[in-house]
Amino acid sequence: MRAIINLTTGEITVPNEHQKIRIVNDKTIEYLSSLSDRTHKLEKTKNDDGMTRFEPNTKFTKIFDKEFEAISKEMSGTAMNVLMMLIPYAALGSNILISLNNKKKLDKKYILDNISPYSYNTTVNALNELKDLVAIVEASDKDDGIQYIMNPYIYFKGGYINKTILGLFSNYKRRS
Repeated sequence: MRAIINLTTGEITVPNEHQKIRIVNDKTIEYLSSLSDRTHKLEKTKNDDGMTRFEPNTKFTKIFDKEFEAISKEMSGTAMNVLMMLIPYAALGSNILISLNNKKKLDKKYILDNISPYSYNTTVNALNELKDLVAIVEASDKDDGIQYIMNPYIYFKGGYINKTILGLFSNYKRRS
């Protein structure tokens, strides 16, 4: 005779002959329970077509694939890496690069000290390359400081864009 014994409660269950039996520890039971909760949360985010909203409580950046592919063919690997490291810092609705913790505009020193793993010269060369390709622009702010803004025709965070920012890129010639 086969039996399932719950070591926590002492409960004994006799399975039918077609049931498979496996030994499961408490951590596995907790994990399986958490999956059940997660599945329930995902079910709540489904629309009428059965599509699940992926990561509904997170912000994301849109990348316009054809333009991104076209411009990426023109840039070095280092410039591409720096660009990819900068994307999370784009502010919602403006693409102005800001720090994640205090929302201050990023300057070259912040990028060098906190974001780029490359040397000073390599990072500066990559930023200059990105500016030459108009993947980012360097602009003065109202306090005569320098700010970096990512090109919204390549990637954009948000659904609506600030018209001043859009005006900065009005002469941008799309590659795709």
